[in-house]
Amino acid sequence: MYKLIDPDLIRQRIEEWELELFIEIFNIFKESYHKNMEEIAEVVRIRDFKGIKDKVHPLKTNFKYFCDEYSEFIKNTQELENKGDRKESAGLDQLHDYFARHADLAYNELEQFVKEFTK
Repeated sequence: MYKLIDPDLIRQRIEEWELELFIEIFNIFKESYHKNMEEIAEVVRIRDFKGIKDKVHPLKTNFKYFCDEYSEFIKNTQELENKGDRKESAGLDQLHDYFARHADLAYNELEQFVKEFTK
């Protein structure tokens, strides 16, 4: 059912943090997600490498709360951050396109999971 988020990992987080804290963390993530994605798109567009590294890192960290850290999505997100760190343009647009599509999918899956979990 879910391609990017890891429901077992999320249930484990809920158990560790308790549901109220999990919902609070999710809501903080939800409130900033679209703005963060727009900012990442802009820093990629203008090749602001420091901005790429600085903007991708916290979003990657947030996704690691909900997705398997060894998944292709997280690996590619790390590579996008690394390109910013290395000031590397080669393949940057393609990697960003991959990241944007998969981040939106993971976000939507997470939103659906939380909705179903908190019914």
